[in-house]
Amino acid sequence: MKRKLKALSFVLLLFGASCTLPGNIPPSVKIGLIAPFEGLYRTEGYDALYAVKMAVREANNSQAAKRYRLELVALDDRNLPAEARIAAGKISLDLDIVGVIGHLSEETTLAALPIYASHHLPLLVPIPILESSEALGETAFLPPIYFPPWPENLCSKGKAVVFSCPGSAIQRKILAHCPAEKVDFYCYPEFPPQPQDYEVAFWPGDEVKGAEVLLKLRGEGFKGEFWGRPGVCSPLFESFAGERGSWCFGFEEKPDAAFVQEYRKISGAEPGPFAYPAYIAAKTLIKAIAEASAEGEVTRERVRFHLIQNTGKP
Repeated sequence: MKRKLKALSFVLLLFGASCTLPGNIPPSVKIGLIAPFEGLYRTEGYDALYAVKMAVREANNSQAAKRYRLELVALDDRNLPAEARIAAGKISLDLDIVGVIGHLSEETTLAALPIYASHHLPLLVPIPILESSEALGETAFLPPIYFPPWPENLCSKGKAVVFSCPGSAIQRKILAHCPAEKVDFYCYPEFPPQPQDYEVAFWPGDEVKGAEVLLKLRGEGFKGEFWGRPGVCSPLFESFAGERGSWCFGFEEKPDAAFVQEYRKISGAEPGPFAYPAYIAAKTLIKAIAEASAEGEVTRERVRFHLIQNTGKP
């Protein structure tokens, strides 16, 4: 299926099946999605888009639709930090938008965070933040889907090689749970002299560069598992590496058959690694909106309050 975005930004107003009598049209509540819809990473953006559309359609077919209708505003950031800041600035200025889902890389997320914070606009981040989760501050939230024991899982595989520089948060997290003799760290482009000695490799960076790393590892005798961010399990990674990652950091929950079937109907394709996390992020935001609506006007501050309650963020 050919996916093409006709403009940098677009608005999707998703109507449910129920009818509303004239004069009783409920007000709109806007949410945003910022992801790459053009350029190399566009398939990942659409992966998230169709999932968020699913969540919005479900909400607009629910009882909450009697009080308000959800409207989705989606902007492209091309997976570039500078573009992410521009998109965040544009979406923050629309005061009718009470929450945003985005971005799809740690670099773009961290680049845009100060803009959301300055506008008090809640951000649901559908990807794991490995290096700087403390930088999320008071405005950004991780959906309640990510789980902490990945360092133990990594070490349980046997001897591991991790591409991470000295003093990084990743190193600290791993060494807090793994014996030092079970993991070797290399600051890329440093490379292990004998890759065949490892059962698992962990790449915390971009999936395109990660594909280069895996190809080099395989060429030098590495036969183990390759772990990384969600993008390591994407078709984009596979198109460069010739295979997908063995495990992608980020979430323990897997989509059920009903989600997969509905996603296929909407998109005409299989859900990729960004689909379900984006769906859960959207559902988390939508739940906070519903709770805010039950109290009166839906505002950014009320949505943020309920996100704090629902995600367990202090």
